[in-house]
Amino acid sequence: MKNFLRLFFLCFAGVCFAIGVTMIAVGPAPLATALSVLFPAPNETIQFAELAHPNTDGEMRFYSALFVGFAIFIFYNAWPNPIRHRALVAAMLIFFLGGLARGLSIIQLGAPAPLFQLLFLIELLVPAATIPALLRLEPITKDHA
Repeated sequence: MKNFLRLFFLCFAGVCFAIGVTMIAVGPAPLATALSVLFPAPNETIQFAELAHPNTDGEMRFYSALFVGFAIFIFYNAWPNPIRHRALVAAMLIFFLGGLARGLSIIQLGAPAPLFQLLFLIELLVPAATIPALLRLEPITKDHA
């Protein structure tokens, strides 16, 4: 189980890193345009021009840099033997919190494009699956806190 979790988190970190670096390098508008070709949203008109606005572009690249930092943190804590369980649990709680924030947006503004609905599910399900597995490997007790 430890080896599976290590491999999962290393792959997860790699994907997060790739997403963040791509967003920083390319920018949100060209990336969204490319993704809309790969993942078309039926019956929806998406305004990519808004993503090209300097405020939105800068904001998206800033958060992408934080996402790269998140990926480095995951990699750093999943690589050593033994893996750093508590740090990974904390990272997954932060990831879950991001999913809850996206859920609040859905409640207030309605459902986003299908790609973002998928990301919302991933943000809730990955922590829900990995946190219990991490806690089974090393329960967080008063002695470990």
